Amino acid sequence: MGNKVIGKVGPKLGIYEESNDAQLSASLGQLREMDDGRKFRLCKAGEAIVATNVLQGPIESSDDENIVIAVSIAVGDKTVSITTARVYTANELKDGYFMIDDGDAGKLGHIRKIKSHPAAGSAETLVLTVYDAFTDTAVAGNETAGVYENPYSGVMIHNTATDGPLVGVAIIDITSAYYFWAQVEGPAAVVGGEASIVAGTSLTVDDTGATVTMANGALDQIVGRAMCASATSGDAFLAWLTLG
Repeated sequence: MGNKVIGKVGPKLGIYEESNDAQLSASLGQLREMDDGRKFRLCKAGEAIVATNVLQGPIESSDDENIVIAVSIAVGDKTVSITTARVYTANELKDGYFMIDDGDAGKLGHIRKIKSHPAAGSAETLVLTVYDAFTDTAVAGNETAGVYENPYSGVMIHNTATDGPLVGVAIIDITSAYYFWAQVEGPAAVVGGEASIVAGTSLTVDDTGATVTMANGALDQIVGRAMCASATSGDAFLAWLTLG
């Protein structure tokens, strides 16, 4: 096997490159697969990132949960109006998700990808345009909703103080607000946070996202498995990532 991309190539951005080209926003989350088993997701950095850092998605706000639906949703609608509990910049939620999170059991979990929206202040009505029409109704004052940013936009170094789902590992240093490929599967360099890591052991991330350690608890987020032993804390070693 070589080092070739298989399947759909997608954005013309190499896995060892970064870019501030805003057109790449349309491809966030796209999967790139290499013929040696490595897989990558296109991300946008929310802060400066260093190679081998383990990354998480943006921090969820409690103001994005149990949001009031301002206008009832009808079958066929491609817009939904919500009453905001915080300020939103224009298209902050673009390519994120809208979901019915509370109300009648038959309505729960209806989810749509967000196409666009204007800016809005707190306690205002915000109209979200979604890509696909709704196939069920939702009643204003009966159902509530959650909104979720695209998990690959504004990614940051994992930190247990702002815990979020893991999205990949950086293979180069990244400038804040730049687009890049985060590795999610296959052989990758990580840094050990403890001595005597055993080959084949499941790995979790430490409190700051800078190093990985052997998993030992049911609540550990699993990064992958050690492909070799690592005897010294602070050294890089090879792991097979399983975040894809």
